[in-house]
Amino acid sequence: MLFRGIGPGLATYGIEGFLTDPEIILHDSAGQVIARNDKWSANLGSISETVGAFGLEADSRDAAMVLPQWPGQYTIHLQRADGGTGQGLIEIYDLDL
Repeated sequence: MLFRGIGPGLATYGIEGFLTDPEIILHDSAGQVIARNDKWSANLGSISETVGAFGLEADSRDAAMVLPQWPGQYTIHLQRADGGTGQGLIEIYDLDL
């Protein structure tokens, strides 16, 4: 699964007041944090293209992570890494194409 937490990437679409440094956090059904990330890696660009996600700049401050698909229920949070507020977008893509 590809999880993306978009903040700065929204500026391309005219959205103002976006999260400037988003952090994406995945919790299991017990509320335990099982993964978190506040960085974008240009290495994920080709994976994003494969699933049809819009592109992000190589030096983007958006967040993304690739994790295996585990059975169960999960909650995903998107927040600004420094605790601030703003607009954000969570995207989840199945990589089992």
